[in-house]
Amino acid sequence: MKGSYANYSANFKTIKGQWVDIEIPVENFQPYYFGRSIRAPKLKVQKVNSMGILISDKQEGNFLLEIEHIKAF
Repeated sequence: MKGSYANYSANFKTIKGQWVDIEIPVENFQPYYFGRSIRAPKLKVQKVNSMGILISDKQEGNFLLEIEHIKAF
């Protein structure tokens, strides 16, 4: 994978109609490459240059996700 980069992913759950605080430890992020789990170095927060949120429960329909803030430490 020379010149390629892993994407790191961590799952979380929401509760319809409720505001919840979600904390995801850096250790919970697992590396993937084109959707396949791979062996790669652990996520280094200081190297993160973008972030995305993906709905991956295969449910169709309208949804609402409000985010007050995101921080890494």
